[in-house]
Amino acid sequence: MHKVKKIGPREFLECTALTNINLPYVEQIQDQAFDSCDLISHIELPSTLSSIGNKCFYSTSLTSLILNSRPSYIGPSAFNFGNDPNDATVSANWYEDQVSGYPWGADLNKVTFLFKPILDYVYVPDDEFKDLQSLKYYAFTSTLGVGSASFKNAGLTGVTAPILSSVGVSSFENCKDLSSVSLPSATTIANSCFRGCTSLIEADLPNVRTMCSSCFRDCINLKNVNLSETSLLGEYCFYNCGSLSNVHVEDARC
Repeated sequence: MHKVKKIGPREFLECTALTNINLPYVEQIQDQAFDSCDLISHIELPSTLSSIGNKCFYSTSLTSLILNSRPSYIGPSAFNFGNDPNDATVSANWYEDQVSGYPWGADLNKVTFLFKPILDYVYVPDDEFKDLQSLKYYAFTSTLGVGSASFKNAGLTGVTAPILSSVGVSSFENCKDLSSVSLPSATTIANSCFRGCTSLIEADLPNVRTMCSSCFRDCINLKNVNLSETSLLGEYCFYNCGSLSNVHVEDARC
């Protein structure tokens, strides 16, 4: 069976009797594809969708929108939420401050957004909370692993993860508000894990055996680090850590 992956420009323009669309595999919806389809009030868009064109769903009667992906592009005035945006609801598969920057074509203060909940993952996926400045706290209660760039550029102020053992590349890189880290179960810290965490003051990593390259690079306020079990330090691990005054390392190789 042929799976439609792209809807071209103006393909359904002014289909004024159209009320329902089902696009389970679509990846791109181009400019004005459903513009002036007056009777469309509900749209659910699939997890495969990466691009929504200009005025794609403009001049509709849209009151309910479900977005199961976070498109890399949403064009100007892609959506028009009917005559009264107060009645419109958007369910988005992302977090609250990831909404800004999209040209929704409606007053965001009037549209009701339902955001993805912050979950306590066992394994946090790659890029899951990347750039999420509103995320100041994360429980880490059940977390065993953190993927690459999972919290990169996030707003975390502290990390205490009692059972976290696997820490991915750049997982906390550039968390500018992060001041303390405690990872008692971690054994390996991947490349650039805490790089650029300029507010970081102390890190307790008592069971880490391997620190990969640039782990704490450019942590300019880092003062205290416990690496009592570390046997291998990667290149530039503490490069440009000008405030570092206390490092506990038993028997490391660089």
